[in-house]
Amino acid sequence: MNLCNRLPPFRAASQKWHEMVDQRDLSGINTLLHPNAEDGRGIVLEFAAEVGDKALKGIHLIDFDHEGLIIELEVMVRP
Repeated sequence: MNLCNRLPPFRAASQKWHEMVDQRDLSGINTLLHPNAEDGRGIVLEFAAEVGDKALKGIHLIDFDHEGLIIELEVMVRP
């Protein structure tokens, strides 16, 4: 069972996130952030891919400066 099925609030937030990404409109992102996360300027993006006959999953960890420019990009991948 995945996290979305066990935690209804997470399911709603995940659905809202995917709607914003699909619409390419992140103007409502603050509605998904905890008040204590206001200083955070990083995001995590999950991805899945296939390389030849191998499936993999990974994440991009992206940190931004005050102007919205990327200051660090880290990629983690696992089979």
